[in-house]
Amino acid sequence: MVKKEVCTRSRLGALESFLEIVLVVSFTRLLCIKLLHILVQLGKEEKMKDKREIVPVKTIVVAVIAVFSVFSSAVLAEYPKTGYWIPGEFAPQEAMWIQWPDFRQPPILRDYDPRIGWYHDPQPYVDVFVQYVRELQTEGTVKIIVRDALGEELARGNLTQAGVPLVNVIFHQLPYDDIWALDNFGPFVVKDGKLHLLNFGFDAWNDPDYGPYERDDDVPLEVAKQLHIKVTSVTYVDPTDGTTKPLIFEGGAFESSGEGTIVASWSIIVDRNPNLDQPQATRIFKEITGAHTVIWIENSNAESVGLPYGFSAWDHTDGYMKFYAPGKVAVIRTAWAQSSAMIAEARTKLEAAGWTITDFSADWNFMNHVVFGNKVIAIYGRGAPRMPGETTASNVQKGRVELQKLYPDKEIVIFDGSTLLFLCGGGIHCVTRWQPVV
Repeated sequence: MVKKEVCTRSRLGALESFLEIVLVVSFTRLLCIKLLHILVQLGKEEKMKDKREIVPVKTIVVAVIAVFSVFSSAVLAEYPKTGYWIPGEFAPQEAMWIQWPDFRQPPILRDYDPRIGWYHDPQPYVDVFVQYVRELQTEGTVKIIVRDALGEELARGNLTQAGVPLVNVIFHQLPYDDIWALDNFGPFVVKDGKLHLLNFGFDAWNDPDYGPYERDDDVPLEVAKQLHIKVTSVTYVDPTDGTTKPLIFEGGAFESSGEGTIVASWSIIVDRNPNLDQPQATRIFKEITGAHTVIWIENSNAESVGLPYGFSAWDHTDGYMKFYAPGKVAVIRTAWAQSSAMIAEARTKLEAAGWTITDFSADWNFMNHVVFGNKVIAIYGRGAPRMPGETTASNVQKGRVELQKLYPDKEIVIFDGSTLLFLCGGGIHCVTRWQPVV
């Protein structure tokens, strides 16, 4: 009997060791740790009258969790060893990048409307970024782009004065124009198993109200130099004259499932690259993202309200949809969204591609959220001249509920971002570029 117990404990010890190895390579560490604790408790239970009954249960627990963990790691962590691959936003992220608001010179939060008088009191804009860094730095590394040494000193001062710890904050000094990191910067991808950057052309949304933008256009090249990684400048061949041109596009205009599906705004392509045809654009996006499916959304919200087709950032995808977990996609469903031909088209094409859609019944600024570590971060806003309206307390609560449905195990953080949301016309996602773990 003693020999059998020793043998049983030996086998269980070996299985526990195997599970611990799985924990190291798995992105389902939290689940494995909890179940490993259960396993240990079972092993320590001395009041069981028949220990022979508990051995199969423990063995089954270990086997199931080990298989699930290895499978999950394969899905989330194992990128192709050759070619390009773009991970999903829900994948583990090494760092979050932002471009700090610097009011020493335009066009940072430039004066779109003289009635607003943005430069009268720049502090509210900085305050949004201070609060954002406060939330991000608890989850991992925050990389802040500043213009120069003085810019870094100013940013450090704002953060320190507000009591934000800087232990997880890294500053990168390089030239840039504005704050919209999602659109002018990246994205990061994996190429041949290594971290890599894509460099789309950037022209400030082809909107005469914005600019200059030349330094923003070069941010991916500057970041690649500082990180000592390679960068691919995305180009296309203009069929009208055979010349190679930068493919101008923004990060807010496409979504990646992390599993081979891309949803992108065709109106943005047309507005920025009028001679680029859809077959060539599809081939390019498949190559640089590793996608097997590219879904183009051809309807335009901008056009539906009398603006030019694909105008500015009106047709960006990150205001109405999100791939929020492996195999899962959410699309906004509000009174406004139900009247949008663009969003209806996205729903129809996603369903045709085999996706089951989760309805998101809160305002667009909550869909425009960021996931980092154990937090989901979004902003709300109060009415202002640039974008009239107000996010009420009930709307904030609705946003919290809807986000918690998507991320039941994460902390939902929503704070006042009025200056960013209403005066500038963008959400917290719009000022963020994520760097995946590779």
